[in-house]
Amino acid sequence: MKKIERLLAIVMALKQNGKMTASDIASLLEVNVRTIYRDIDALSQMEVPLVSLPGKEGGYEILDDYFIPSISFTGDEILALSIARDLILNTEIPGFDPFIHSAFLKITNIIPGKDIPVIRKITGRILFDMKYIDPEMEGKDYFPLIRESFEKDLCLHVGYYSSRLNEVKERLVKPHILTFSDGVWYLRGKSEDKPFLWWFRLDRIKYLRLSDAHFYLPEDFDKREYLYSQNTRGEYSVRLSMSISLYETVKDDVLFKNGHSERSGDEILVAFETDRKEHVLEFLFRNCDSARLIEPAALVSELKEKLEKMGKSYK
Repeated sequence: MKKIERLLAIVMALKQNGKMTASDIASLLEVNVRTIYRDIDALSQMEVPLVSLPGKEGGYEILDDYFIPSISFTGDEILALSIARDLILNTEIPGFDPFIHSAFLKITNIIPGKDIPVIRKITGRILFDMKYIDPEMEGKDYFPLIRESFEKDLCLHVGYYSSRLNEVKERLVKPHILTFSDGVWYLRGKSEDKPFLWWFRLDRIKYLRLSDAHFYLPEDFDKREYLYSQNTRGEYSVRLSMSISLYETVKDDVLFKNGHSERSGDEILVAFETDRKEHVLEFLFRNCDSARLIEPAALVSELKEKLEKMGKSYK
């Protein structure tokens, strides 16, 4: 990144994020802190209204009324946005496709004509394959309600289908986060009958209504910490064994990240809790030569049944 591009990026980052430390900015722009200090000094000499806040809780801010004039994108920025467009569309954000298309049309209109063939040539060689569920899945119309619940701090009445119980049960849910994981959209939150965070697959929500009850997140809420919370519990208590080499490869996967592991001979025994049965089964299908499911018994039976059906279909 050229210096003038970096200076502009610092200004925009401060406008968007408010107070940031030099370390924060350096991490964002992937440069060392000394470079940021030099850039801050250069911006001050250009009379950009930066405020330096001393102390442990200090950092840099920019005056709220500072106006950033219209800017143009560099070739690499346009290419990055073009790649990001395909990624965003592949996650299939229900209800937002028209806005995504219109936003990227505005970006496309500023691309010089001579650059369009090159960008199409490059993006035509990059493929995202993330969706596991049909885009017309049930739950596609739930986004406006979830968005409103986040905006107004309202709980949700969720009619959720349990594959284990084969029934739909209504729960009053305190929604924490909405996440796209393993090719599926999940609403994660707490319900009255569950003292821990729960994963609700959108395609298994049979109905959704806003509640009059309010729910407020803690002031120190951090979505990443919630996503990988050590207190996570799930519908399935899983134990499996795998080879040491496989464990070293997958140990940081979100499925195992907060589980317990121990060595047993030439294998690693892993125990964890999850709501995402499909993720467990998919992992075992992919690694059937190096991993073995021990419990729960119901999931072992389901895995055997699926493998038997697959075996018959391939004969």
